[in-house]
Parts: sequence; C-alpha cells; structure tokens
Amino acid sequence: MNDLPMPSDVKRSAAPAGGAATGAPTDQPLVEPPSVKLIVRLFLIPFFIVAAAVGVMFLIGRLAGGTPSFEQASSD
Repeated sequence: MNDLPMPSDVKRSAAPAGGAATGAPTDQPLVEPPSVKLIVRLFLIPFFIVAAAVGVMFLIGRLAGGTPSFEQASSD
C-alpha cells in the first residue's frame, strides 16, 4: 500500500560501503537541544515586552481618568 521508503532505509542506501560514514561529518547541521537561553529568548523577553506595553497603557488610562464606573456615569 505504501511504496515510499522509510528514512532509515534512505540513510542506509546513501551511506558508502565499508561503514566509513559512522564518524564522518555530514552536510546536515546538528540539532542542539533546547536550553535555558532559548527558553528566555522565546518566552521571557516577549513576556516583558508585553508587560511593559500593558503597563504603559494602564498608566495612560489612569492619567486620562479611566472609564467611569456605573455610579459616576449615572450621576453626571
């Protein structure tokens, strides 16, 4: 039903005879596991940017008087 080769079959057929490919460098870059530095770059830095933007908008809203409550709106 499925005539496509498996990735392990492709690697085996592409390797030169004699087992010389076991220690030879490949053209593909090595994938490094996620580190703390990557987590900081992906999550903490954007979190601080969003928090700063929300904080600035909150302060601007407070300086502008904010939205009136129901009691304030009904008394005017």
